Amino acid sequence: MIFDTDVHIEYRRFQKTMKSWGVKVIHIDQEISARAVFYVQEYALSHAMMLADALIAATVVQTSETLLTANDKHYKFIPNLEIKKFLSVLNFPLSKDFTQRYI
Repeated sequence: MIFDTDVHIEYRRFQKTMKSWGVKVIHIDQEISARAVFYVQEYALSHAMMLADALIAATVVQTSETLLTANDKHYKFIPNLEIKKFLSVLNFPLSKDFTQRYI
């Protein structure tokens, strides 16, 4: 059973971690929202663009940032989107001990 206090504690841990990493929260504004809607309309059929990916891409383009992702296939067709790909830990062979504990 999960209690509200557990969620609150976890949220505080998350906030503390984000602060320690120096993460800047970018709020979705009207321009980001409009660009995301355009991406969904433009790419939903051809590339299966979903709203969450569209919001991420729109935020990155609108703020002139670089997207760091392990899965660039959701974004590589979007013009003016700078992408840097990293290797996920799941791309590496995992030890039997690790998989038994965590997967």
